[in-house]
Amino acid sequence: MIKTIKDLELRRLIKKGLIEHYAEHLKKNPKSLLARIYGVYKIKVKFMHAISIIVMENIVGVNAHEKTAMYDLKGSKFQRYSVPKSVNTILKDNNFVQNKLDRLKIDPKIQHDIISRLEKDKEFLNANSLMDYSLLVTFFKR
Repeated sequence: MIKTIKDLELRRLIKKGLIEHYAEHLKKNPKSLLARIYGVYKIKVKFMHAISIIVMENIVGVNAHEKTAMYDLKGSKFQRYSVPKSVNTILKDNNFVQNKLDRLKIDPKIQHDIISRLEKDKEFLNANSLMDYSLLVTFFKR
């Protein structure tokens, strides 16, 4: 996945040492649920302003065509609704609460493992003053 990033985010990632902390976190926590970053680049094309991009792991994978719903969950209900236009619309927290068909049924052992990973990732994000993060939950056809 390729995503544009603001110059402020790029400076923080590179110059403030965040990328090193991130790599260290992933080394200590190989089962981390954080998306893997493969590269950060600045692109300059003639007659255009330079843009910064980040290349990240595609967490949906090769089964994207079997996706039935995707939710960007932040743990808040404030302005967290998307008007569903297609199966490609990324839905939000209020959509998840309203949609009774998309529910997570997780074995207690697996649930404990996921929560443990999320806690470690949350501690890393908090320690590095990263506030804008979310959990991407994707449902696929059975």
